Amino acid sequence: MSLLRPHLSSATFAALALLVLGGCTLSPAGGRTPTAVIDASRLGGPAPLVVSFDASRSRDDGEIVDIEWSFEGEASTLHGARCAYVFRTPGTCAVHLTVIDDEGNVGSAHVDIVVENSPPVANLRLSDDAPLVGEWVTVDGSGSYDPEGLPIELAWDFGDGVTARGATGGHAYDSVGLYTITLVVRDAAGGESTARHNLLVQERTPGGGCSGGGAVTL
Repeated sequence: MSLLRPHLSSATFAALALLVLGGCTLSPAGGRTPTAVIDASRLGGPAPLVVSFDASRSRDDGEIVDIEWSFEGEASTLHGARCAYVFRTPGTCAVHLTVIDDEGNVGSAHVDIVVENSPPVANLRLSDDAPLVGEWVTVDGSGSYDPEGLPIELAWDFGDGVTARGATGGHAYDSVGLYTITLVVRDAAGGESTARHNLLVQERTPGGGCSGGGAVTL
């Protein structure tokens, strides 16, 4: 007497296979897909931001033979379980990790790094901080810079209602008094810093009056 074999649909067979495997899926290349794990030394901070990455906790049922790191907006990639990267541009950058095992199975993961804008540095130099009335005072802000290398704009306020723009310039005061020269430096990402210095404008007398002051750097 022959035994009747029950007919199993493809869906039923797939369900039984999944049950036997304990819920694990198999990659078309054979074996399980490797699990990619990213450990980052930090997830954000001001630029330039140095972050160390570690993929050593990634795992596979076989052997992981290649580990690749890629960074959003960058064409180059890095290889190895550990690497470090310097983020110089403010914004959010996605870091992608790809791990490949000895059977060609691929696993991936990503993490977002938030890079904050560092404000520019304002450097102000005066030719004289004790000029006479009508005497030209040269100002120089060319030593100002942005840590990320972003473009900067420089704006001057001479304290008597006169303003100017540019890295260098100058001004002559019409009246004696104490004035504050203000330099405001702004970068392309909206960061701002300010430098100020007081100067005393003195009266010019028929006998020659007071002598001017010296050059000042802040």
